Amino acid sequence: MEMLCLAEGTFDEVTSRKSLFAIYENQKQMTGMIFDEDGISDFKKEAKKHKKPIVVYVFSYDHTYNEEDFEDMDNLKVVKPIPEVILNVYRKIYKELYNLRNL
Repeated sequence: MEMLCLAEGTFDEVTSRKSLFAIYENQKQMTGMIFDEDGISDFKKEAKKHKKPIVVYVFSYDHTYNEEDFEDMDNLKVVKPIPEVILNVYRKIYKELYNLRNL
């Protein structure tokens, strides 16, 4: 989350449901991160409460998402998959933590 916040310059937490989604903001825009497709509906309800433009990052194993899921969001700026380089960092951290637990 921190790397995406840094990339978008949005550091103030609006809301976070760690396993489903998170929303951060600055004075001009918001950044949404969806970690589980089951959280899209709740994410949209929360995002629609705000008027600032929002950039949405979606976690996907195959780097795809359904753009139609976000068509009803008036403040949507753009939807993007979470960048592969960030996913690789998460994979490396998870792998290292998993290996440490199995010592």
